[in-house]
Amino acid sequence: RLFSGSAFIEMDDGTIKGNTGQGATFELTGNKASINAPGGMDITAPMTTIHGDMTISGAISQGAGGGGNAEFGGNVKVTGTSEAADHVSGGKSGKDHTHLENGQGKQTNKPT
Repeated sequence: RLFSGSAFIEMDDGTIKGNTGQGATFELTGNKASINAPGGMDITAPMTTIHGDMTISGAISQGAGGGGNAEFGGNVKVTGTSEAADHVSGGKSGKDHTHLENGQGKQTNKPT
């Protein structure tokens, strides 16, 4: 064990644990890693890759200013409300599309 005040790193066969003494902890046990960071976690990298499935139990946000893109290679299921400036489906704009009106055969107005 290695101590410095209330902080420590502890190593046993198959387990490595660490504690800052101020709430942040990590544990490597067998083939699993756990991090507890009550004050938050910052990662700075030009690219981050996660291999395997991912579950997020809280909210996800692009952050102040946004501007990035998201791309999905599989199906996307939204169980709540989806909001966007425009939804494009099959190359057709959801906000700017029109239809032929059945009665007179003229184009309808854009959705309002």
